[in-house]
Amino acid sequence: RNVQRLLLPAPWVWGHFCLLGHTGRLLQALLGTSILFLTAHLVFQICLYTVPDLGQLLGQNCDSSPGSSQLDLNDIPNSVRLVAPDLWILLVSAVCLGLGRRLLSQGSAAAPVRRLESLKPLEQRCGDPPPLLFHLFTTLLWGMGFAHPSATGAPPFSVWGAGEGACPAGGGRGRARWGRGVPGRWGAGEGACPAGGGRRQGRGRARQAGGRCGRDKLPCFAEVPSKWGLVLERLVVLGWTFSDILARGQGFVRRLLELHVLKLVALYTVWVALQEVSVMNFLLVALWAFALPYCRFRHMASCLCTIWVCIIIVCKMLYQLKAVDPHEYSSNCTEPQLNGTNLLGEELKNSTLYRGPVDPANWFGIRKGFPNLGYIQNHLLVLMLLVFEAIVYRRQEYYRKQHQLAAPATQTLFEGASREHLDRGLVSCAKYFINYFYYKFGLEICFLMTVNVIGQRMNFMVILHGCWLVVILTRRRRAAIARLWPKYCLFLALFLLYQYLLCVGIPPALCIDYPWRWSRSIPMNSALIKWMYLPDFYMAPNSTNLISDFLLLLCASQQWQVFAAERTEEWLRAAGENTDQLELARGRPNPVPNFINCRSYLDMLKVVVFRYLFWFVLVVVFITGATRISIFGLGYLLACFYLLLFGTAMLRKPAKARLVLWDCLILYNITVIIAKNMLSLLSCVFVQQMQSNFCWVIQLFSLVCTVKGYYDPKAMGKDQDCSLPVEEAGIIWDSICFFFLLLQRRVFLSYYFLHVMTELQASALQASRGFALYKARTLKSMSSHRQAEEKSLYFLFESDSEEEEEASLEEQKPAKQSAFQVRAAPSRPCSSLLAVVMAGQTGCLSVPASPLPLPAERSNMVQRALNMVRFLWVLCQATVDGLTQWLQAFTKEHRDMSTVLWVERYVLTQKLCQGEEVHSGVLDDLYQPAPGDETNLRAAATVDSHYSMASRVTLGTPSPCLPRSHRREDQPPFGSVLPRQAYFQGLEESEQFYLSQNRFLRLLLALYHFVAAHSELLCYFVIILNNMVSASVISLFLPILVFLWAMLSIPRPSKRFWMTAIVFTEVVVVVKYLFQFGFFPWNSYASLVRNEAKPFFPPRILGLEKTDRYLKFDLVQLMALFFHRSLLLCYGLWDHKEDAFAKWKRAAERAEEEKHAAERVEEEKRTAERVEEEKRAAERAEEEEKRAAERAEEEEKHAAERAEEEKHAAERAEEEKRAAERAEEEEKCAADPTGLSSSPTFRAQNMYQPLRGFFCAILHTKCQAATDVYALMFLADVVDFIIIIFGFWAFGKHSAAADITSSLSDDQVPEAFLVMLLIQFSTMVIDRALYLRKTVLGKLIFQVFLVFGIHLWMFFILPAVTERMFSLNTVAQLWYFVKCIYFALSAYQIRCGYPTRILGNFLTKKYNHLNLFLFQGFRLVPFLVELRAVMDWVWTDTTLSLSNWMCVEDIYANIFIIKCSRETEKKYPQPKGQKKKKIVKYGMGGLIILFLICIIWFPLLFMSLVRSVVGVVNHPIDVTVTLQLGGYEPLFTMSAQQQSIQPFTPQDYEALTNQFERQPVAMQFITLYGSEDIVTARIEGSSGSLWSISPPSRDQMRRELLNGSSDITLRLTWTFQRDLGKGGTVEHTFDKHTTDLQPGTPVRTELANLLQGTRDAAVQVPHLFPKYIRAPNGPEANPVKQLLPEEENSYLGVEVQLKRERVGTGGSNDSFLEWWVVQLAECQQQDCNILPMVIFNDKVSPPSLGFLAGYGIMGLYVSIVLVIGKFVRGFFSEISHSIMFEELPCVDRILKLCQDIFLVRETGELELEEELYAKLIFLYRSPETMIKWTREKE
Repeated sequence: RNVQRLLLPAPWVWGHFCLLGHTGRLLQALLGTSILFLTAHLVFQICLYTVPDLGQLLGQNCDSSPGSSQLDLNDIPNSVRLVAPDLWILLVSAVCLGLGRRLLSQGSAAAPVRRLESLKPLEQRCGDPPPLLFHLFTTLLWGMGFAHPSATGAPPFSVWGAGEGACPAGGGRGRARWGRGVPGRWGAGEGACPAGGGRRQGRGRARQAGGRCGRDKLPCFAEVPSKWGLVLERLVVLGWTFSDILARGQGFVRRLLELHVLKLVALYTVWVALQEVSVMNFLLVALWAFALPYCRFRHMASCLCTIWVCIIIVCKMLYQLKAVDPHEYSSNCTEPQLNGTNLLGEELKNSTLYRGPVDPANWFGIRKGFPNLGYIQNHLLVLMLLVFEAIVYRRQEYYRKQHQLAAPATQTLFEGASREHLDRGLVSCAKYFINYFYYKFGLEICFLMTVNVIGQRMNFMVILHGCWLVVILTRRRRAAIARLWPKYCLFLALFLLYQYLLCVGIPPALCIDYPWRWSRSIPMNSALIKWMYLPDFYMAPNSTNLISDFLLLLCASQQWQVFAAERTEEWLRAAGENTDQLELARGRPNPVPNFINCRSYLDMLKVVVFRYLFWFVLVVVFITGATRISIFGLGYLLACFYLLLFGTAMLRKPAKARLVLWDCLILYNITVIIAKNMLSLLSCVFVQQMQSNFCWVIQLFSLVCTVKGYYDPKAMGKDQDCSLPVEEAGIIWDSICFFFLLLQRRVFLSYYFLHVMTELQASALQASRGFALYKARTLKSMSSHRQAEEKSLYFLFESDSEEEEEASLEEQKPAKQSAFQVRAAPSRPCSSLLAVVMAGQTGCLSVPASPLPLPAERSNMVQRALNMVRFLWVLCQATVDGLTQWLQAFTKEHRDMSTVLWVERYVLTQKLCQGEEVHSGVLDDLYQPAPGDETNLRAAATVDSHYSMASRVTLGTPSPCLPRSHRREDQPPFGSVLPRQAYFQGLEESEQFYLSQNRFLRLLLALYHFVAAHSELLCYFVIILNNMVSASVISLFLPILVFLWAMLSIPRPSKRFWMTAIVFTEVVVVVKYLFQFGFFPWNSYASLVRNEAKPFFPPRILGLEKTDRYLKFDLVQLMALFFHRSLLLCYGLWDHKEDAFAKWKRAAERAEEEKHAAERVEEEKRTAERVEEEKRAAERAEEEEKRAAERAEEEEKHAAERAEEEKHAAERAEEEKRAAERAEEEEKCAADPTGLSSSPTFRAQNMYQPLRGFFCAILHTKCQAATDVYALMFLADVVDFIIIIFGFWAFGKHSAAADITSSLSDDQVPEAFLVMLLIQFSTMVIDRALYLRKTVLGKLIFQVFLVFGIHLWMFFILPAVTERMFSLNTVAQLWYFVKCIYFALSAYQIRCGYPTRILGNFLTKKYNHLNLFLFQGFRLVPFLVELRAVMDWVWTDTTLSLSNWMCVEDIYANIFIIKCSRETEKKYPQPKGQKKKKIVKYGMGGLIILFLICIIWFPLLFMSLVRSVVGVVNHPIDVTVTLQLGGYEPLFTMSAQQQSIQPFTPQDYEALTNQFERQPVAMQFITLYGSEDIVTARIEGSSGSLWSISPPSRDQMRRELLNGSSDITLRLTWTFQRDLGKGGTVEHTFDKHTTDLQPGTPVRTELANLLQGTRDAAVQVPHLFPKYIRAPNGPEANPVKQLLPEEENSYLGVEVQLKRERVGTGGSNDSFLEWWVVQLAECQQQDCNILPMVIFNDKVSPPSLGFLAGYGIMGLYVSIVLVIGKFVRGFFSEISHSIMFEELPCVDRILKLCQDIFLVRETGELELEEELYAKLIFLYRSPETMIKWTREKE
């Protein structure tokens, strides 16, 4: 110690307060080592400088090694770098020792008097430094060790690892050693490993102390007289809050690290070992492989890993010395002969043995690597994690000792969350599962990890994992699995080490290959070796795959600890029991609360998980089977369909039976996974042989290798007929399915599921309850409809009284408020429901509305913007509220019925939970009125027994099937409906919960109720959509059944139909699935390509085609059907038979009657015997002497009486027997009406009788009120008619590019289009006739015929005509969809029956502007009014003639128009003597003026817009110039195509304007065009064709030029061609310029010389070529006169020359080729052979406006303006002639008279009809009577 004091100052290192333990010894050792190395460096450098030959003696390697080389004193930085690590360690260790001494001395001086007893020895002796000091030390120590590889750089790592890192769990005298762990430490299954807990109490105390300090300081801020005191006080509070949050976060992170840092260390260590497979890393894998399952070895594993990692780092650094040369001892293996190995050429070159020298150190894990940090960084990170682990554990231990806390019993993050807090809310539930998720679901996670291992590797080794999984799953019971689990963990550890050894293999330095490579005759290739996971020097095993095995081992080890914890009282009390108890004991209540009637969001989540997860799992099973086409997927589909059909019944079964079936499905899933793994041998190793010879096996099992590296997918994908699956074909979906199956199994084992099972049992008792309510509601609706009809007949002629009654009713009826008014109305405070009932309130607004604040200053833009935002928000809320109210009103009856069932189901559920017997009497209390409630007594006495429940229990509470919507404001709350003894708290809480939801959630719930109330329509829509997409024979069946069975069923589609639809869909899916296999010949690639677009390809038309989307819509259809089925089961509409209560009551009554009958027979017998006994006694007393004779007589009499009694008894028994037989026969007839079920006759009758009964029910229905939907049917027909007109091209073979006008103008009409047009029109006429005749039978026959005919036409005949598949014909699909809507309306009309009275046009039912507008439009359609009137007259029974009928129709139409006008005047009255308002005058008159002005100036405005705004530029695509002399062959013809037609650039446009800037006329013209409108056609001067004139014509031309006496015309013609697809109406535009050559002119002579061949020079023709041409919309392209001021004199002159070229070799037979060349005369440029033509293009109308632009300005004036003017003039002329019949003040009486005519006609009173018509005609003939009838009412 004296020597040490000489090295460093004593006050810094030693003294009374020193550092002992591992940390102190480590720092002192590092300090001494650094001093020793610095001394060694100094001595060695002195020796090197003093002894010159020492460097040569040491050698080159040692001299060049860092740390042993001679330092260059001239290079000071390099010299400092070599000694810097030792100086750094010296400085760090000295600083840490000094700081430690200071901190310990200060801590001892400030220690409190009271100390923890366990800490007194620690404080009295020299202690360890705080963790912060050690953090500082470990951070600064990195300066040494890897700065440079040397022998002096390795010891610090070994010292560091052997010091603090060697005992990561603690240090000092009081810490646990290797074999002993801190008791009670394991994080969610960590066993006896370091842990922490109990922080909450310590933090709470510290927080309380801090809070007191803060509160003591707060008043000082409050005393500050300014506002800054409050600010400072607020800042202090925020600071304390932030500090508290930060402290909690730190505690949470420390606890999380304490629980899981060991797993992180183990995982990363093994990952490093798998990345660098070697013998040295094998020890790391072995340590953690046994430390994980055997928790007592975990501390030892950490210590040993620390030491071993340090050794590996030291070895790697020493191996980097230059003194180590691997080439000196590396092995060079000799390549074997060709027959001595089965390696191929490329494989032999890439083998580890033969590709280069083999370093023996590589097998141990050591190699030469640069840079050094990258080479050892993985192990350095491992070492850091080990040190970090020690820090985490020591920090937690220090924290607990400091705050006197004990380690928690269970390893949790949230100590306050236990099993008793699970059902308190979502937050408590989340905390519980964060704490105990692995405790609850660890076994399932282990199963999933096993499947993950299989899916990741897919080789031979994982077959053992699959076998273990099967063995464990077949144990089923959790206790049996727990007994087997230790063996499983041991297997996983040993199996992991075995596989790692396979990856290590034998040392390659031995140059010995593996036995499976010794000979070419061994049938093992590299792919098979890889699949077998055998060691190999070419195909080495993939070691990184073992990380999944290690994860499985980690999870299994944790689960072992879970099994152990399940037997401890602490875990059972905190986390609950993990039991697989199937059912509750008799009389034992369910320990978990009932969540079915949702009272919180947690209950909603439970409903989703425990009630609806089963159906979602079945969807996952379906997707798993349908993802790939294989025999395994077919099994999934069959299992899914079976569970879909019988799943509800299965859920009601006992738990044991339910689990047996579910475990079978899980076992099948595991079998498929194992089978796919085993078949990977064929798909990965022998894929080429399978693809060549056994393609059907690949297609049957969907074989494909999911592990990369076996073969090249591109090379294997060349075979189109046997292509490998591209999509996922592994076990990903199988694994997902396995996860959900395990999750659902845990749901089955939960106590929560018992509530679901009870609910399903209660729903089963209500199987037909909803049907009874539905029937009662229908009967009540029919009764109301019948009363309304009788009332209308009663008031047939009571016009005034009826009108007065209607007026009084309208006055009494309160005005409806809009949603916005309701939203903006002041709200009342809403108290509890019972208080609302007491106060008699009908409801209150859900959200109080605050009035909109007006801005204080109008100029404040910010305030205005805020007000606008608020207004928009209020408007959005009002819209949501209005939509919600509308949806609720639309589904009111549905919600009322569901409410009744909900209340009854709640009562039944309570009885079932209590184990009581359930009978019809349990629901009687619901409908018994409260004592003294006379209103309910009267209601119960007068209202129908079935419907009284629905009418009285009118709750807005939602359906129990899914989240329920809130109660409407105008509905009575729950407590006011049922009597007080039937009040249920659970239902009340549920209702309150839904009432408290926000408006958007209420809107979603209202939407759900809307869908649920019309779920059958959703099913119909999906079925029709599937048929439209599939368009096959197999998909036609269900739509036809929908239209002819479901929609015609009365009152609703039966259970048989829905089961037929479900079973048929499932069968279709299975059949489609079977026909998707590729080994069928029609599924070959060549066959599919050959028949790609053929609509009648047999598999395609049958619906069995192999496609990628073959099941998408079938799955949607199946989901919709089962969704509807679940709703029917929930609402009691699934079964139309009597419910269980009625059957139970009937059986009880029968038994009671039999009992009473037996008692009566016995009583009669006893009475008869008593009377006879008294009679015999009297006779014996009176006549003793005649006893013998009388006894004989008496015996005969008794015998007769007994015979009579026996006869009566026999008759009664026979009667009872016959009654029983009749009852039995009646029950049998329900299923077998004739009793001949086995005979063919019965089978025929069994098919005929239901069909006959079905149609009889339609024709003689009493369950539906008559309705009138003809208007909607007519609208659907009109839409179809329009679709046919505008989409006619879809109904022809090759008419896709034409339009209807062009086809009609060419007198060509597609046959299919014509047929569809005629069929559509004919069906409309027939439908109108059936409607007028009111014949339901005819409509039914027409419906059947139309359904079959339309489907035959659309799906078979039309595709054959158009050669286009229906699924690709969008127009035909749209037409068919609208026709399906018509079919639905038509079926509804048939089911309800036609109305008894058809009174006028449906558009005249209301008198408003919309009806008036539609009615006027109806009258404007040509021939429509006349056709309708004639058809109505033909098919209506009437006494009127056709002219009289038309007269009545015209009078009624005019009266309706006048009535609409008068109603408008009433709605907007105009006081007398008041002028018209300006808004009326300018609104109406201004619009009329604007309209007339627009019509007058429309042509000019339109053409101007076409030219300037909406017009498009259509440049010429071809410019042709032709020069012709007289009538001879043209001299010159040349065309400029698009590449020679150059658009004008802005620079060219500017140059053009500069050229004509001094000419106003020219500039006016130029400004009309932009640069984009102008192009320059550069015409080549040489003719594009040879001059092929005949010799006689040539001579004639020459003679005429020389000797002709008349003028010869030289004609220049130009022609422009446009693309009409871009716009415009004219394709070719042309013009010409002519020059007359007079006789004797030089031009004629020179041209003649050219023809004769005596002249070669060009002939100049002046003023021939115009440079500027205008291309207008019309056919003439004139030169631009504005740019040519001198007209023809401004044209450019040209030079014409005839070129010749000899063809031949120079002999006499040579010929000449001649062509003309035209050039510009006096050309100053280089390109004089180019004729430039500047073309100004007028804008043309776009194609969409071509039909108007083609008329031109004058055409538009004549055809449009004048016609509209004539039409407008008709409104303002001859008004005086119609004043008498149009200016009627009140037309109500006349309108009523017309309606009376319609009414008596419909009721068959034809004589009365004639009298009323005469009355109407007299009225119009008598002006005086008309005036009296049209007076205003007083």
